[in-house]
Amino acid sequence: MSDTVFLLSRDAYMSCTKSSTEAVLKSSSFAVLVRKRNKVRFLLTMISLLFYGFFVGGIAAYNQWFAEPLVEGSRIPIGIYATVLVIVVMVLLEWLYVLISEKTLDPMQAQVKKELDNHE
Repeated sequence: MSDTVFLLSRDAYMSCTKSSTEAVLKSSSFAVLVRKRNKVRFLLTMISLLFYGFFVGGIAAYNQWFAEPLVEGSRIPIGIYATVLVIVVMVLLEWLYVLISEKTLDPMQAQVKKELDNHE
């Protein structure tokens, strides 16, 4: 059995030996990348869970209020507006994650890849 592991990256397949993998895992820039990525993912996940939780909990607890129209004479209930708001917030959170990834996380990942390439 070989000590080579194959990883699928955005660029192509990349071959990593056990020693190069250990070098990356010991790298301070890799640790910073993992911490930052986890922090961003955790924060955005908590925000989305809060929105979904309040939305579902609100519908369960205040279903009559969600059924009322937002403006007198309107046929569109508050629940529809709340649903659209949740969808818009989820799209914005996805956009924010992509923006953070492109501006911050991807360059950090490229630095870790450079370290891996230099280690070999």
